[in-house]
Amino acid sequence: MPGRSESAIHSFNLADDQKADDQRGLRETANLIESGQYDQLAELLSLSQAASERVGQSFLADMFSAARNVCLACSRSRSEKDLHRQAEEEAGGREWELNQQLHAMLKSIAQTTVSAIPALGNPSDPAVLEPDRPAAGNGGSLSILCLGPFRVYRDKHMIGDWHSLKGLLILKYMARHHKTPVAKDVLMDVFWPKADQEVARRNLHQAIYNLRQMLRRGQPDFRPILFENDCYLFNPEIALNLDFEAFERHVQTGRRMESAGRSPEAFAEYRLA
Repeated sequence: MPGRSESAIHSFNLADDQKADDQRGLRETANLIESGQYDQLAELLSLSQAASERVGQSFLADMFSAARNVCLACSRSRSEKDLHRQAEEEAGGREWELNQQLHAMLKSIAQTTVSAIPALGNPSDPAVLEPDRPAAGNGGSLSILCLGPFRVYRDKHMIGDWHSLKGLLILKYMARHHKTPVAKDVLMDVFWPKADQEVARRNLHQAIYNLRQMLRRGQPDFRPILFENDCYLFNPEIALNLDFEAFERHVQTGRRMESAGRSPEAFAEYRLA
């Protein structure tokens, strides 16, 4: 039977082993945080929470639970950052294309006499764009302006106070892909790529609900977004106005006019763009 001093040494060694394990655990979690592996860390924290609950350490279990919630918030923020990075890359490519169009337009201006250029008037109200898709009924209009500061108009009423960032991002995505319905699974993969299917589905439904509420604020019968065949789409009963579509349409018309030697009409189209 070990003596008291031997038992004390044994206990001290066990404490040292526990401290070493704790240090290794801290280093592993720090590595997961630094590498952005938040989902894996959240699973480990969940296991630690369950283990603490089994041995009756409720305070420690609550700490693990709180840390897991922060970890999941980090994961969501990282996903949003990746989404914004992708949007930034797409915007950069689009800027380059517009840059080339601008160079071509200015070159044409330099080759044209000033008298051939019609006088510039006041720009038209951005909220009253020519519809890219005429309404099938009298469902009102929705104007989405992506060139310059992002703005949205219901008829002539500007919609502000976007309380749901995800809802706003989904609206931008749908505007970019407005020619075809967007599958529910596609939106789940784009905006919640690392979440399990049920969580992503709930998040999507909540974001769409918030988006609809913001778009119809003050006009409850306004139904701009429909859900059909597991896809989201803009209501064909409303007139959808997209400034980048109008811009491209006027530029293409201006180029045709310019190729035909009709410079005044070409510059009129460029002005409308």
